[in-house]
Amino acid sequence: MSWGRNLLIFAGLAAVDLAVASQLVAAEPKRARRLAPTQPDLSRFPRVRGQEDFDRLAAVAEDAIGLPGFADFARAVAYRESAFNNQAVNEGDAWAAAVGYDREVKGRFAKNRYPRPRWVWGSGGWFGFLPTTALAAPGMELEDPMLVFEPAGSMAMFADYVRRIVQNSLPKLPPEQQTWTSVRRSMASLEVMHAWDEDPGTEVGQRARKSREKLMETLEKTGTPASFALQQPAFQAEPPTAPDLRNLLLRVGLSGQTA
Repeated sequence: MSWGRNLLIFAGLAAVDLAVASQLVAAEPKRARRLAPTQPDLSRFPRVRGQEDFDRLAAVAEDAIGLPGFADFARAVAYRESAFNNQAVNEGDAWAAAVGYDREVKGRFAKNRYPRPRWVWGSGGWFGFLPTTALAAPGMELEDPMLVFEPAGSMAMFADYVRRIVQNSLPKLPPEQQTWTSVRRSMASLEVMHAWDEDPGTEVGQRARKSREKLMETLEKTGTPASFALQQPAFQAEPPTAPDLRNLLLRVGLSGQTA
């Protein structure tokens, strides 16, 4: 499941799914369609081979942010989104990326110096990030959108995404629904996250069910019991900011990195 297929444009924790994104594209054809998809520049971010290096960074991140289970959850998401390929690119999300950038360029990212082509190539990296979603992490707004391909940057921004959902969105759900499954559903949209009853008579309910089933399946494939999906994430300490966590992770040696 790709985040871009269900567009996430963050203004705080607001999310707009792909259906809304399509309406925005239709309403603003000149802006959203004037730029053909571009290949992202991966020259700064060599490929990291295998799961070993991913697990090393995820373990350090879990300890740093004080969230037991974060590494298991991150592993399941990365397996599903990129098969642990930090250079993974989904060009099919280019329109979603363009719509997100056009909505945010005069707001959250008004002072970001990086040009439009670095934002609108699609989604990618370990976690299938849209650049506007990734750089919504406080303190990252001025950074290069290509950091979604940097192992340390991607892990730090994903950790901050999880923090925002756990601290700001899960408390709005019934206590029994404040689980890792709901965090995963939020990646589709907040509407899917709130469809926790999995009503089979609605499309969003079906998506919520599939999200839970796929998470459980992926957890099993990556060595974590499926029951983990029903556990409740809880921070044991106040996590560091995304920039501080990135700086910490940049000091972790990656044995599988290649030029």
